[in-house]
Amino acid sequence: MSELIAAIRRGQLDQVIVILSEVAPERIATVLDLLAQTPVRVRLVSRLDPAPRSRTVFLGNLPLETVADPPLTGLAAATKSVADRVVATGLLVILAPLLLGIAAAIWIETRGPVFFRQDREGYNCRSFRIWKFRSMHVRACNHATLEQARRGDPRVTRVGAFLRRWSLDELPQLVNVVLGEMSIVGPRPHAASTRAGGVRFGEVTHDYHARHRVKPGITGWAQVCGLRGETDTCEKLIRRLEHDLYYCERWSLGFDVRILFLTIVTVPFQRGV
Repeated sequence: MSELIAAIRRGQLDQVIVILSEVAPERIATVLDLLAQTPVRVRLVSRLDPAPRSRTVFLGNLPLETVADPPLTGLAAATKSVADRVVATGLLVILAPLLLGIAAAIWIETRGPVFFRQDREGYNCRSFRIWKFRSMHVRACNHATLEQARRGDPRVTRVGAFLRRWSLDELPQLVNVVLGEMSIVGPRPHAASTRAGGVRFGEVTHDYHARHRVKPGITGWAQVCGLRGETDTCEKLIRRLEHDLYYCERWSLGFDVRILFLTIVTVPFQRGV
């Protein structure tokens, strides 16, 4: 299974067919659960006649029951990708004066780098470098072991506190969207080393990596539902994960538009870090 999951993470597979054998049912359930957390189609060879309106297809005369589908495929994936790039490019042009002003304010206050870049986990658990406006003092920006910011964190600069209050530090991620590494809307990307209650995010719950079945986003369903700021307990992470998986399972263009609208009217007024 480890080799199979690794091949999926490398993008070598689009579909996995599981064939029932004399293996214990618990083992089959474990295999299906692991595969359901990846962005591939998972089908199970069925020994029973397909029920009416079931998710069954045939490979020759062999019935295959669809156990899991990627949230985005074909036209839906292409539509979201094009919409993301068009919106991100337009926003970068429109917001250029604001972005330059923020960059100048950061440099004037600390005479240090304007941007903060860090490896984050993206689609299919692949790593990418995120763009953010730097909101902490340079000496506090340890890219490998950076801890989540807390309310009143002394590492945050005065300009950084303002940017975080209004979520303006996230705007450079429009570049990640144009590059195809992120979406406008999706689960927020985390660093692999981030912890909740002293436990790595990926170890808090077995289905954590299912959130990587879609590209991460600048904003998401969890954020517009008020789940922002420091994730310092396992309970907070699980609540966010529930919202992330809800989004993955129910994606639609209309849902994205709704989240964008809610982001504009609610997120700036929520109490973040």
